[in-house]
Amino acid sequence: MNYHNITYPDMNNGDGLRVVLWLSGCSHHCYNCQNPQTWNPGSGIPFDESAKQEIFNELSKDYIS
Repeated sequence: MNYHNITYPDMNNGDGLRVVLWLSGCSHHCYNCQNPQTWNPGSGIPFDESAKQEIFNELSKDYIS
């Protein structure tokens, strides 16, 4: 699995502060998509143990929804 970005704290993609994982590989190809660079499943960064640890470290913070 590849991903493009991990954003935190993010307040634009749901209520409260969140951690967002932007994945690669979308087959919807919506008109006026805000992230067409994510359509290709082979693009981005390989998801590894370091990325997993980064996400879980951020999710453990008490202010993250």
